[in-house]
Formats: sequence, structure tokens, C-alpha cells
Amino acid sequence: MTAAEAARRRLRETTVWSGDRLATLHWWSDAELLRLLGPALAELHAPSEANLVAGAQSSGYLLAPLTATTLGVGMLGIQKLPRPDGSITLATATEMPGPGDRVLLVDDVVETGAQALAIRDLVTSTGAEWLGAAAMVTYRDVPGLNLKALVHIDELRYGSFLDLVVDLCAKPAMLGSLTAIDPEPRSVSCLNLDRRSR
Repeated sequence: MTAAEAARRRLRETTVWSGDRLATLHWWSDAELLRLLGPALAELHAPSEANLVAGAQSSGYLLAPLTATTLGVGMLGIQKLPRPDGSITLATATEMPGPGDRVLLVDDVVETGAQALAIRDLVTSTGAEWLGAAAMVTYRDVPGLNLKALVHIDELRYGSFLDLVVDLCAKPAMLGSLTAIDPEPRSVSCLNLDRRSR
């Protein structure tokens, strides 16, 4: 079993839900998951040409060193500086990154992709090369990000494709969720499926 496969399994086992909302991943308090995350996130973009792994304050500051250590490269910390108008400015250390640097971003959850896209723009504005982003969980594909994730939120929510199909057949209004997992058109034949019959 690869590190990514083991991390996916562990994420499914440890994720806590509050109704239909993701309550917490608890990844920072799980020793096994912490051990797996660096290699698992690095594996998503293997083989990697990164010489810097970026992580945004605050969860990225925990994940980036795990991944950077696996790849044998340095970490690029992305600070979030609040402004008086309520917006946030992203910043890095002076002269980092620069031309010739190849940057991979890691994060725990990519929901809209707005922060990751802003980090990509910051990285490329310095002349560095953007390689992509590796996340534990994603809610959607984000064009232009080269985002790869260990799991999609629906995989955590439903556990398996069979569980998803059972729920989709029980609640036809949820069929829109299917496109988030596989953008290709798919036909689902709803038989008399019941979770209790498995």
C-alpha cells in the first residue's frame, strides 16, 4: 500500500462530521496520519522537481515541512497579513521564491481554490515556476492550479462509490454531486438498493 493510499484510508477513518458538514479532520492529532502525510502529499506530484514546498499560515506551516522533508527540499512559508479594510495580503520572506525556484503548494483543505490561486500568482510574480498544489481534501477541481488531492470531500462523506450511488438513488436531487467526483457523464441505474441489504 502506498503512503497516499494509507493516508486516504486513515482520513476516512478519522474524519468527524457535524450533520452534513465537515467538522474536523483531526489530522494534526493523529500520529499515524502525521507520519503518512509528508510522503502521501509528495506522492501526488511524483516525481517532483520542486525545490521549495510552500505552505500558508497556519495549517500549511504544519504540512509543508512534512512534505519538504520527504522531498529533501526547503520550505516556503506564506504569511497572511491582515489589512485594516479586512482583506488579507499574502507575503513571503524577502527574495523567496525567485527565478529558478520550482514551487509545490501543500494545504489541508482546498474548498474554493481562491487562496491557492492567489499563492500561485504570488509565486509566479517572482519569476518562480508553479508546479501545482497537493491537498489532503478538495471540494472541486480548480482550473489553472494543477491540484491533486488525497480525497474529494464526497469520498469522505460517502466512503465509497457504492455508498454514493445508494444515496443518489435515494435522493435524486443529489445527482449534481456525482459530477464533482467524475466530470464525465455517467449513467446510474437505480435499482432497489438499500444500505441494510449490503
